[in-house]
Amino acid sequence: MQINNANFTNLELSKQEQVVVAGIVKGLKNTEIAAFMNISINTVKTYQARVYRKCCVRNRVELTLWYYENIRQINL
Repeated sequence: MQINNANFTNLELSKQEQVVVAGIVKGLKNTEIAAFMNISINTVKTYQARVYRKCCVRNRVELTLWYYENIRQINL
C-alpha cells in the first residue's frame, strides 16, 4: 500500500497511521493490517483510535467516507 503524503500533511498523520487508513479503506481487518505492518493488533487499534480522533470520525465507515470526500489520491 503506497501513500501520497501530501494529502495527509494538514492532518499530521504519521506514516504508520497513513498505512492504517489505507488498510481500513481497502477493507482489511485489524489482524490483516497488523500482519502487513508486522505489529501487534493492539498497536493497530492505537493507530486507528488516533486516526479517528484526528479525522473527527467514529468508525471505519465514517473514515472511509471521509477518505473518499477528502483524500481520494492515496494509491492503494
